[in-house]
Parts: sequence; structure tokens; C-alpha cells
Amino acid sequence: RVEVAYIRGPPEARKDETMPVMLDMDIGCYYSQKGGQMLIGNLEPECDDLHFLDPPEEMNEALTDEWTNRVYRAALRIPSLQLPNSATGLSALYDATPDFTPIYDRTSLGGFYSMRGTSGNQFKNAAVVGRICAHLVEGCENGHDH
Repeated sequence: RVEVAYIRGPPEARKDETMPVMLDMDIGCYYSQKGGQMLIGNLEPECDDLHFLDPPEEMNEALTDEWTNRVYRAALRIPSLQLPNSATGLSALYDATPDFTPIYDRTSLGGFYSMRGTSGNQFKNAAVVGRICAHLVEGCENGHDH
């Protein structure tokens, strides 16, 4: 279970431009801004507890102290952030395997392939994963039984 905060961006930011995604390993957050809204997420630093839910139906969608921690950490780097009085953002579940190794495979449903269990950490590998999955689909659809 993870939480992402949405807050108003710093006043000096240009509202008409998109800020690149910035990773701050020191505070364990990533952030970006688009259209005056700033998104602040978690890089899962060692100081934060990870929340695994089984079954996933136990998820509580309410924002918690995690939201506050994210926003305060971002404010350490961007002192002009205006801290809101109420929390806005979202909470969701990552699809992850126990060892965080993703699964790329065909399913028992013909023509349906599954690329999952990346826990959100595979975004840098998208081009390579795309090639791997294309090779998998092409092979399986042409009779190769892997």
C-alpha cells in the first residue's frame, strides 16, 4: 500500500511548464509538477515501513501520516512549498511478487499476456521490457511453447 500526495506547487514555479520527475534519494521522495499541481511520492527509504496487504480487500483508502511525511520531506527541499491544511492525494496498491521480480508470461486465455509484479520500479526498463514482451508474444503466437 502506498500513498501519493497532491499539493499546490511552489509559488515561484511556472504553472505553464512541466517540471521533470525529480528523485531525491536523501529524503526518499520523488516529485513532479504539472499545471500548478505537485505530485509527491515515496521511494521506499529504509526509514519507512512497507505495508503489504493480504487480502488486498483490507486496503483502507484514507490518507495517513505517510502523506504528511511525504509533504514535509518535500518541503525540506523546497522551502517555499505552501503546506495545505487538508490532505489530497491517493492511496493504492502495487502489484508485486514476493521477491519483487516481475512476471512476463502468457496466460491460459489465448492471446492474453501478463506483464506484472513490477511494483512500479520498472519504469526505466520499459523499452527493454517492451522488446522482451514483443519477442514472447511473437514466439507464442507462432507456435513456440516456452
